[in-house]
Amino acid sequence: EGVQRAKRPGGNLTEEEQGSDIPMYLRRYEHFPEYYRAASLKHGLWTAPYYDCHGFVKKWKITYAVPFFGFNSLRNRIQFKGAVAVSMDIKMLDVNQCPADYHVPNAFKRTNKCDEKTSYCVPILGRGFFTGGYKCECKQGYEYPFEDPITYYDGQRLDNEFLNMVEKKENWFDMYKCRLAAASQLSSSFTCTLLVAVFLAFISKALHR
Repeated sequence: EGVQRAKRPGGNLTEEEQGSDIPMYLRRYEHFPEYYRAASLKHGLWTAPYYDCHGFVKKWKITYAVPFFGFNSLRNRIQFKGAVAVSMDIKMLDVNQCPADYHVPNAFKRTNKCDEKTSYCVPILGRGFFTGGYKCECKQGYEYPFEDPITYYDGQRLDNEFLNMVEKKENWFDMYKCRLAAASQLSSSFTCTLLVAVFLAFISKALHR
């Protein structure tokens, strides 16, 4: 039927119903007190992108549809009533170029230009259906090498420089990498100095014997 009862009259929720991740309508109907499960966001359906030729403005769109339910004519059971659909301009969607799990359906994942050795990708929301909607944050042990108000590399700048490199134009693509942090360098230098001091002290004691 598409909808199951989530609470019996005068009874409590079972352990299976309490552990369910499906949301429930908390409205108590007048003719008999029962609660019903409702469709959630994951029960909806995204359509493939399509070109709208019949609207006032011709554009590429995508639609999300989700079902809704209601009483039948006898008002004794819940049944499928229809679906609510919302269409939007595909340019309003964000492109996520950062890495994701293999099962995530995203044609743009792992297309970022971050240096994987020294930085990692973080999505920037709100830039629309264009590439470059991410930033490259430095990994632990590395730092942003320039004196800027920001401490990351912008994805739009990286994508533009990468395109210049592909077209064999002058570019700064190889400069957009994080450098080894100064604190890490100092820590390494201190460790080496300490080891040398211990070695020299051991040699000195051996020579005086």
